[in-house]
Amino acid sequence: MTSKNVFISMGKRYRKDNKDKQFLSELENLLRQCGVNPIVMSYMPLDTPAEVARLMGDCSGAVIVGHERKFVEAGREMETVQLSNVRYSTPWNQIEGAMAVLLGLPTLFLLEDGLKPEGLFEVRNVQPVEISANALSRDDVHETILKWCERVKAGKRERPLPDMIGLEDTTGLQIAQIAKRLTLGAWIVIIGLLVTDFSLGAAFGPPLERLGCRLGMTGLCAESH
Repeated sequence: MTSKNVFISMGKRYRKDNKDKQFLSELENLLRQCGVNPIVMSYMPLDTPAEVARLMGDCSGAVIVGHERKFVEAGREMETVQLSNVRYSTPWNQIEGAMAVLLGLPTLFLLEDGLKPEGLFEVRNVQPVEISANALSRDDVHETILKWCERVKAGKRERPLPDMIGLEDTTGLQIAQIAKRLTLGAWIVIIGLLVTDFSLGAAFGPPLERLGCRLGMTGLCAESH
């Protein structure tokens, strides 16, 4: 049986002590031991979002690793909020994480201890980690990764959209029934998804079928898994 591919989002490994490179290497090895095949972008093409989308189209899961990219010793946010010794991850974590979640991939979020949790790191379940050698041997981290691997190998796409638009269960509902329940904010989310899907082309199948899958409408969902 062919191993399922999983996409790893982790910013440039730049630390002089090489702990970030060691962490990534150990993560890749652990994932292979779990029975999945890690994929990491080793270069940044000119059309990076499209390349990310192409790679994710062949993946069954994603790992988003937030590690320090920026350090703000002193600054301000929105003019009035004072920042002091704040550390941030790369914005590509947000872009790639959003792609993975909206595609329904089982997505694991790992955030370096001490980093400011922004965006998806604020609203998703996040596993804190150290970015160092042997960090993945910590019991809670190891267990979290193994459980996520089982979700990936199960081969089922996750459907985050109902939660995002305020619908607990859309199974079996028709388009007209769902439409009556949607708020203005929900329509904005759905329109945004459709625009994104059409802009990505046919890499992941017909846009309306993908949207149907996310809404839980089995009649529109063409995915066999």
